[in-house]
Amino acid sequence: MQEINEELENDRSVLEWMLGQYVRAKRRKKQLEVRLLEINAERDSPIGGQGYDPLPRSGGNSEGAAGILMKLADIEDRIYEQKAKADKSMVSVATILNFLPEESMEREICELRHIDGHEWGEIAEGIPMSKSQCHRIHKAAMYELLEFNYVKELVTENRESYEYYIEKKEEARYRRENQARKNAGKFSPEKSTRKNPEKKIQPLRPGKSGRKF
Repeated sequence: MQEINEELENDRSVLEWMLGQYVRAKRRKKQLEVRLLEINAERDSPIGGQGYDPLPRSGGNSEGAAGILMKLADIEDRIYEQKAKADKSMVSVATILNFLPEESMEREICELRHIDGHEWGEIAEGIPMSKSQCHRIHKAAMYELLEFNYVKELVTENRESYEYYIEKKEEARYRRENQARKNAGKFSPEKSTRKNPEKKIQPLRPGKSGRKF
């Protein structure tokens, strides 16, 4: 019984990852669009104005401008790719969610989460109900979807991609933590006061953090 539960939980994790592909594609597309706007704004900045960064003269202005144009073209291509991926993902997600009863709370919560991309707090406030209730209903919806052979087959087909995604995500997390430890070592009290013991140690300010879709 324990093995069955573990297998079911793993299937649920894969399914939730699959359903999140549309929101991830939209978020990535938005990031690229913002980057494109920022580069265009810098390129259009007047000489000597805020944000103006003169190009190096060694290669010539024409070469620098060509490099910027190539970078812009590359970002535009990636935006189109992400748009195509988002469109394809939306169809895939909608097809899966169509297995849930149309007027059910399970489907409403899943669509708000995996198509509209709302955070759990927003979903809970809009329905309204508590976040824990939303989580329970969403979890029940995943189990319900896994009863359909079509969904089970999709989960099996995407399991390897999910495991690869998790592996890369863990590697990225390890690199961030390792870099954070290195940075903390650079600013340790011993190192910062070794040359000037009388210098007062200023407390580090926490960085800003926020989460976006």
